[in-house]
Amino acid sequence: MKKNIKLIDWMICDDIRQEVSGKRIFIGVYNENIIVPVVPITIPQLIFYSKWDITETPIKKFEFKIVQPNGKEIGPIISELSTPPPESKGRSAQIQLGVYPFNIEVLGEYRIEAKVNGIDYDTIASFKVLLSPPPL
Repeated sequence: MKKNIKLIDWMICDDIRQEVSGKRIFIGVYNENIIVPVVPITIPQLIFYSKWDITETPIKKFEFKIVQPNGKEIGPIISELSTPPPESKGRSAQIQLGVYPFNIEVLGEYRIEAKVNGIDYDTIASFKVLLSPPPL
């Protein structure tokens, strides 16, 4: 990935809703891991939200995929974007993409890989899917 397009932050959640005021509501934000009671399991949707520094280069096309621990890929999910003009303040792009449904087949570490503006896929983040402990 080009060095002048930098990931600022990212999160995974169940849903993101837009208020009339323009504010976003993040619902069901996951911490470091996704905890499930059994495998396999299907989560109705999983939303990937990311914020990118685009001070030097705008993002025109964004793709991401999730690589499971067994090597199977979910995606790619592609978005064509328009970014603010250079004279605008706050040179960041916020990207929200979802997987509907998100099928979890195996436990372990899942890699999030992104391709920005056609540059090769690069791992930008990861999360673990773990089994919840048995009830006491």
